[in-house]
Amino acid sequence: MTGGMSLRDRAIVLGVVVLFLYALAAAMWFLKFDQEWKVSAKHYDAALKTNKKEMALIARRGELQSKYDEEQAKIPMLAEEKAADTYWSRVIETMAEKNNIKVTPRPPGREEHKDVLNKYELTLDWEASLNSLVKFLYALETEQSAMFDVIQIDVKAQRGRKAGYLAGNMIVCCAYLRGEEEEEEEKSEEEVPEEKETVKGKAK
Repeated sequence: MTGGMSLRDRAIVLGVVVLFLYALAAAMWFLKFDQEWKVSAKHYDAALKTNKKEMALIARRGELQSKYDEEQAKIPMLAEEKAADTYWSRVIETMAEKNNIKVTPRPPGREEHKDVLNKYELTLDWEASLNSLVKFLYALETEQSAMFDVIQIDVKAQRGRKAGYLAGNMIVCCAYLRGEEEEEEEKSEEEVPEEKETVKGKAK
């Protein structure tokens, strides 16, 4: 095909082919570079957003720590030898009595240990009016000396003589720690004689 072409024409054609190949290689490199750049840009944006979130959390560290300490203060400390089912059954029965709801715990419940936090799931059979049930659930939610979470509740209407009342069962999750319980401060022996002397002085 190129047999009739002069040496000069062959050189021109070869040069054009070489330039075309260089241009094609450059275009392919540019496309690959553009794709890699877009991927890198996405990774950079994601890293930037993550960094902003981390910086925001660092800035709120004091606030978050205060909230954490506040929530942790609600978690009661139970001695190692104290039975969780007896303790929590008594606590919840006391709260139920205050809110006019009849509860019957179903021991034993399920105890779970996760890191330092312990959880005890207590199943209760209950009977109450709607108003008492609402008050009891609110009391569990807002209790300051413990952390409760109602993870399941079944409700059905009573019939016959108990018409107007509700009944069912619920599972309450109680959070607590294990360790040495804080004992109430007692009066020292030195304070007792002083009080007695004061009384004697008044009697005179």
